[in-house]
Amino acid sequence: MSVWDRDQLEVVSRLHERVQRLENQNEALKTSLTTAFKLLLHLGNATLPPERSGTLATKCQGQIASLKTIRPDHKQKTTGLPSGRSL
Repeated sequence: MSVWDRDQLEVVSRLHERVQRLENQNEALKTSLTTAFKLLLHLGNATLPPERSGTLATKCQGQIASLKTIRPDHKQKTTGLPSGRSL
């Protein structure tokens, strides 16, 4: 393997690690936001009159549902490495 190939492999490896860290942070953020919306939903139900808590509930449930649909769209079947190499 040439020096250039090793350098490229190192760059791809570091990028892959960074993507993994970002995906983990994204999942943690989605979990935190979901928890926050659920808490807001429960607080609203406990403190607001029914006509206002219903509106809040609809909005919170919509936000929770939209968080569940967020998926990484960058996943590819190939690694992008030359000659079909894998990490």
